[in-house]
Amino acid sequence: MSEVPPSSAHIPGLVRRWRARRNVEDIPEARALAPQRGRASRTLTQARMAALLDVSERHYQRLESGTRPLTAELAERMAYLLDLNADERTVLHEWAGLPVPLRRTPGTSVPEDLLDYMDRLPFLAYFEDPEYNAVAYNAHAAHNLPWMVGDSAEQPGPANIMTALLLEGPGRAQCVQWETHWAPMLLAGLRYQFMTYPSHALRALVEKVCEDPQVRAMWDEDSTLSYHAYGMLRPLLLPPDAKEPLWVTVMAWSPVNRPDLRMISAVPAKGTAQPALPPGVTGGGVARRSS
Repeated sequence: MSEVPPSSAHIPGLVRRWRARRNVEDIPEARALAPQRGRASRTLTQARMAALLDVSERHYQRLESGTRPLTAELAERMAYLLDLNADERTVLHEWAGLPVPLRRTPGTSVPEDLLDYMDRLPFLAYFEDPEYNAVAYNAHAAHNLPWMVGDSAEQPGPANIMTALLLEGPGRAQCVQWETHWAPMLLAGLRYQFMTYPSHALRALVEKVCEDPQVRAMWDEDSTLSYHAYGMLRPLLLPPDAKEPLWVTVMAWSPVNRPDLRMISAVPAKGTAQPALPPGVTGGGVARRSS
């Protein structure tokens, strides 16, 4: 029985097949290249790839064979020219030993099936984007976290979770034992996201929350990084005027088809339950309000 080569040995062949399936006429930048006759007229040859990448043909051959390392810029350019989907793009970057770029989907819309799933949950849940903006929430979240809805002059749109929970205001006020059970975990997540996927928006967010002296001290003094403090029990006032906090397990996950979204839910601790919604309260989803 023959041995299967390591996965990395298959990538050059994959790149060749990705190139072979691409019609050069579908690449706007290729229109300026010298035309070729016959069957090769629509083929994305190595020579054409080299020209589009602004490297020599020999250099491109080495890139495609894996004998020359890919830079992040070249990997992104190749992914564009080859019209790779998100999974193929991930494989190309991992093969090159490069950080896998965060997959982004244009806009902030949440697919209807995910909204339906979220709306069916018996506890508060919401979707946030990579910059922690709440882009969708269910009726439980809209009722129990009214600041999330954002229907005031101070906050005309859905909330940013980090600013709402880290800066002084109604969101932070709901987080009981904020200094020990909320702020350190939130900052560890923000620090991880900022270090892993730096962007102008995340930098601005860090600067915004660090305007609070207490938050700034925590940011400067701690070095913990964590994608999310998944599964940790935390006390939360639900709704805001509750006399006693409800202990909830904060859960987080990303849909396989939309890793640019994070779903966050607050699951009541075992043996407890989230207060039922008042009669007539409905809503949830993208920018929906409780009625």
